[in-house]
Amino acid sequence: MSLNKIEPAFIVDGKTFATKALANEYVKTPIIEAQVLKLAANDKDTAAWLLSKKEAILEAFGSTQIKRVTKQERKVLAKALDAVATAGGEATKFLVDNRDALLTSFRWPTVQRLSAEEKVAATKDAFLEVTEDNEAMADWLIANKDAIQAAFVVKQEVSEEQLAKLRAGAEKAREARNANKAAAEAAKPATTAKK
Repeated sequence: MSLNKIEPAFIVDGKTFATKALANEYVKTPIIEAQVLKLAANDKDTAAWLLSKKEAILEAFGSTQIKRVTKQERKVLAKALDAVATAGGEATKFLVDNRDALLTSFRWPTVQRLSAEEKVAATKDAFLEVTEDNEAMADWLIANKDAIQAAFVVKQEVSEEQLAKLRAGAEKAREARNANKAAAEAAKPATTAKK
């Protein structure tokens, strides 16, 4: 006898997605495509190229910035180290034994602080690589940095009513924490030092 497994799913437009991230990506993709098409002055080939090179373009914009390890990246690293520990074996023993040190000390390679001129040159070099030495396209990408970055993002509009609800909820949570802290302090037994 086999038991069926119940798995959560997200349904959008009759399509089923295993994760919320995949469902969100499905919802945002047509909006981003429309924004990029508008940015490309309705040139479908340019828009398709921009979308296909999205990650490389965004990385080139940030190539001169100091990169910090995000909480999400640290979680991914923790999962990877857990997988290594589960796999076991003598070759991975060092990683398993030093898991906590690796997790807390992980840093992206340092980026040398550059002058303004060096940043411009490094950014241009990064875009020449992305565009396969198409200087006109590299210059256009650099000149339209803000518009390009905005086109790749779907902004979520928040109404004043929603914002007021969020603020009220945050205030209630803060009051509850303060009340719990005060109750915990009051419940502590009074101690006096005896000599």
